[in-house]
Amino acid sequence: MAAAIAQCGRRTVGRLPYDEVLAEFAKLKTFIEKMTADPNTDKRLILNDGNLVIASGNMKDAYTLSGRGDVTLNSRWEATLIHENDRWVLVAFCASCNAFDNQVIDLELRKARYISAGVAAPVALLVGILATLLIARRRA
Repeated sequence: MAAAIAQCGRRTVGRLPYDEVLAEFAKLKTFIEKMTADPNTDKRLILNDGNLVIASGNMKDAYTLSGRGDVTLNSRWEATLIHENDRWVLVAFCASCNAFDNQVIDLELRKARYISAGVAAPVALLVGILATLLIARRRA
């Protein structure tokens, strides 16, 4: 039985139907215009006389987000493979990015700053005008 955990946190156990995989990728296309990855392996553990391999590394993944620009996450990945019946079978795969320090979070924080400034500036201007009118009225 295989298990996979996607970056969105979705966990899948067993074989995933091909059409379901395509449906998941179709959802990603709504906000990801382009995705590239250049994964490498920096750790590899070979067990059970070479029939079990656990490997991990950096995905070097970069994305072009719809209307948001380019981001590079440098996600980590880990895979477990077994060798059975003269073929290698992927039994587990996990990829994750830093949940607290990544460029997607930076984009969202920048967006929140612009929205806050866009709301705060007119409010501050209105408060300034009202304060000026009240002061002018008291002096008159």
